Amino acid sequence: MDKNKLLQQFVQEAREHLKQVEALVLALEKDSGNVEIIHEIFQGIHGIKGGSDYVQLPGINSLSHEIETLLNRLRREKLAASPELTDLLLAGVDLIKDCIENVDDPDYRDADINDYIQQIGDAVAEGGTNAVNQPASVARDVKAELLDVFQTTANQHLETLEMVKTDLESGATLDSKLKLLQRSLKIFRNAATYIDAAGPAAALDNLLDRIELDKDRQEFLPHLVATIEQLRRDLEQLAAPHPGSGPESTAVMANSDAESVRDSEAAGTGTGESGSPGPADGDATLRVSMRKLDDFMNLVSDLVLIKNSVSHLMELAKEEKLSAKFSRGLAGVSNQVAKTSDGLQEQVMAIRMIPTNFLFERFPRMARDLARSHDKEVRLVMLGGDTEIDKGVAELLAEPLMHLIRNAIAHGIEGGDERTSAGKATIGTVTLKASSTGGTITIEVIDDGRGIDPARIAETARREKVLSAEEIDAMSETELVNLLFRPGFSTRMAADTLSGRGVGLDAVNSNVRKLGGNTQVEWEPGHGTRFKIRIPITLSVIDTIVVQAGDSMFAVPSSFVEENISVAPDRVSRLNHVRTILYDNHAVPLVPLESALGFPDERDDSKEHTTLIVRHGAGTYGLIVDRIVAQQDALVRPLDSQLSKLQHFSGATVMNDGRLVLILNPVGLIGDSARGAAA
Repeated sequence: MDKNKLLQQFVQEAREHLKQVEALVLALEKDSGNVEIIHEIFQGIHGIKGGSDYVQLPGINSLSHEIETLLNRLRREKLAASPELTDLLLAGVDLIKDCIENVDDPDYRDADINDYIQQIGDAVAEGGTNAVNQPASVARDVKAELLDVFQTTANQHLETLEMVKTDLESGATLDSKLKLLQRSLKIFRNAATYIDAAGPAAALDNLLDRIELDKDRQEFLPHLVATIEQLRRDLEQLAAPHPGSGPESTAVMANSDAESVRDSEAAGTGTGESGSPGPADGDATLRVSMRKLDDFMNLVSDLVLIKNSVSHLMELAKEEKLSAKFSRGLAGVSNQVAKTSDGLQEQVMAIRMIPTNFLFERFPRMARDLARSHDKEVRLVMLGGDTEIDKGVAELLAEPLMHLIRNAIAHGIEGGDERTSAGKATIGTVTLKASSTGGTITIEVIDDGRGIDPARIAETARREKVLSAEEIDAMSETELVNLLFRPGFSTRMAADTLSGRGVGLDAVNSNVRKLGGNTQVEWEPGHGTRFKIRIPITLSVIDTIVVQAGDSMFAVPSSFVEENISVAPDRVSRLNHVRTILYDNHAVPLVPLESALGFPDERDDSKEHTTLIVRHGAGTYGLIVDRIVAQQDALVRPLDSQLSKLQHFSGATVMNDGRLVLILNPVGLIGDSARGAAA
């Protein structure tokens, strides 16, 4: 494998390690005495250290080594976990992240790495004496697991050393085996050091020194043979049960002092709540690039188009009254194509689906840092992480959710004194919750903060002359709160460097609409705010109802449609110049599709209207159309740069007969006033 491929593999694996390490560091801050978490963090950093050594990235290797030193001090009870220590560990994670994205420059951020290493040195030098005491039963379990892992690693590297010995005895030069030998010895030595196996570690260090001293094969070979024999004796002694083994017995050969005993017992491993989730038993995983999946999806899309075209030919065959035999044959082929296409489409969509946990896991770090910067105590609770969502949709949701969480912490959650005065717990709570119904997913961001004050919004709107005083006075509380989604509108007088001013909620609304979804807000003054984002689970293939209005046809996502009804003239009444009907014991506004798109409404009110009852986040409305043409799967195609700016549409699709049809965004289709009426 060439160096570029090795680097790519290292970067990919390092990213995964860092993602797990970051989550574990945050978990350690909440459970400072958990040695299992410390061990898992160490494993992740150790993996990065070993990989960086293999691909010859000395900066990352040194950085990882010093973080290991810090973790060892923590493991050996020389340092106590604290928010400041968490800050230091997270800073190291960030620095490694930056370095692995710039592996082409081996000297990248050398000065920053040196500064960070100095910070670790200062932290170690100033380390307190607060011990992290663990129950003896936990220590014994940890000790056994560590020794088991070390034995496996040691045997693998002993095989490598035996192979090198055989090659040297057969006449191979030392230079030809140098890289393999040094890499194996260093990894072996690091593993021995980690479990405090002083004897093997010293033997391996001596052999590494001999490599530098003995350039000749004949001089080096006796030392290699002697070291292998010593290591085998040491490993046998390690594996042998010690009389009276228990919490007070020495865990590792050649470590007789009490501190070393405590060290070996304190190192933990496990996969409890803090551990990173792995695949289910028997459920093998395979890493596949999104580009390959997208190419596969495009082929499936073409197949779905062919299926729709065959269905269209079937309709034409019926109209032309072709022979019964031909029609039956065509029907059989059509059914088979449909079955295969639907099955393939379902499988591809399943491949693209990921648990929302993969979206949520990026937010705990951000929430922690933001809360500390605002001197607040905030707990982030994440629910429904097993709810599945298309990976592409998840990536597009990341930014809107980031804005909402920032707003909740910066503006929603009160400071400690204010919360205490209001009779609330000092620690504020922000909840991130996912759930799904049918083809849509709902993600909520809930805080138990001060809520929203519609009167303050009205005051700001008057001061900033967003609307006339008469318009503001006539607005309901829901309509006033919806002003928060206007570009640049904010009740804050000063900008905030982390959460912005006015831009965030507008960006949330805009991005969610592009996904064919909507944002709803609920609030209770003094008790908190709830933002609900409702979007399709996938943007690739959706079920639609094709409708006609005038001479044009449009597709409406079925997930927004409650039902289609025929509305008789005597059911229609006027409320503030808006057509309404009574539906489900509520007044529901009727919106002609033509007028929603900006065209004149020339509909005859004396006739019945075909109406789609559309439910969205803020309420319900009836969409009046001329007729319903069909119901079909729509392969969503992105719009060009000009059309994508229109909030009325979320994409385009191709009909069975080859015609291009625009897909409506039921939320963007109605203006703020209609949306308020529909609430």
